Amino acid sequence: MRLRIGARKSRLAQTQADWVAKELKNKNPKLDISIVGITTQGDRDKTTSLQMMGGKGVFVKEIEDALFRGEIDVAVHSLKDMPYQLPAGLVLGPIPVREDPREALVTRAGQTLKDLPPDSRIGTSSPRRQAQVQFHYPGKFRFEHLRGNVESRLKKLKAGNFEAIIIAVAGLKRLKLDMGITQVLEISEMMPAPCQGCLGVELKENNFDCLKLLESIKDISSDAAGRAERRFLRRLEGNCLLPVAACTEVKGQK
Repeated sequence: MRLRIGARKSRLAQTQADWVAKELKNKNPKLDISIVGITTQGDRDKTTSLQMMGGKGVFVKEIEDALFRGEIDVAVHSLKDMPYQLPAGLVLGPIPVREDPREALVTRAGQTLKDLPPDSRIGTSSPRRQAQVQFHYPGKFRFEHLRGNVESRLKKLKAGNFEAIIIAVAGLKRLKLDMGITQVLEISEMMPAPCQGCLGVELKENNFDCLKLLESIKDISSDAAGRAERRFLRRLEGNCLLPVAACTEVKGQK
């Protein structure tokens, strides 16, 4: 069977697609897999804030269009980038094992969040991250707009645009850049975005052959947690304009 996986062209998105491909190949050795890189609106415009661009959908629409046209069989996204409501005819497939959902602080001088000097510039465009830092350290820091892929964010930090940035641990780990983390922020310090660390594999609702393949890499706990957090987001009608956070812990037997 041939399987075409669609993903954004960024190194992180391609790394995530490669990981899914390898996991599927391990479970289904005869599978012929190719990866198709797709440029989204969010990739073309790296400066405008997501709030101004219309939200998370700017990273998925072109990939979903390719699904509808039959150019790809499945799409691999960071699940936190997927709107809680999918277009009619598309579904979220089984969720594979979740990477670390926590947030990372990366600083130029090696300070923790507590030790950063007053008026330090923190690079993040996330209302959720800003709100939680403000809660713990009211009025202490300045927040500067920061968008772009993981590598460009780190370059801007190194260039002196900020004293610190806040970024998902999962992306750094997947790119093997986690050695640069100054401080991992625990859930009690900063609640992550719903589904942070989860991969979302999207497909047509009537593609039962692909659905069966994806079941082979499903992680029961990650799937339950990811779907619970998406239901929470849907109930709140959450979007990138709201500082919504959630992290589910699965307890008991699988």
